[in-house]
Amino acid sequence: MCEMLAREKKNIARNAVRSKETMLSALIVQHWSLSVIALKHQYIAARYDQQRGSSDSRGYDSKRRRFRLDYLRRNPLCLDCLDQDRVTAATEPHHLIKLKIEPDRKYNETNLRPLCHECHSIRTARGG
Repeated sequence: MCEMLAREKKNIARNAVRSKETMLSALIVQHWSLSVIALKHQYIAARYDQQRGSSDSRGYDSKRRRFRLDYLRRNPLCLDCLDQDRVTAATEPHHLIKLKIEPDRKYNETNLRPLCHECHSIRTARGG
């Protein structure tokens, strides 16, 4: 009886070690996979940043930064959130008519709508 209990304890101990080794191996593989994915995303982001140019070359110069801050000071709330009876701080001025279509309306406040980041992302994603 004692020998059976001793063998059973050894089997349980061996299985526990194997289980820990298996779990550790799985974690190492998972960590390695995530590292590879993260490196791939970093590479893609770096290539994208190189292709799109600097913020100044894309029109985000100091004049635009000052205009943006001044506009948001005077229009502090997200209008889309207000339409839904929520009060949220506006963080981004949204151009109603895209600058690609009419670049001369860049500093025209009648072409702007103050939005929070979430609402701006929604409008941008749907092309509006």
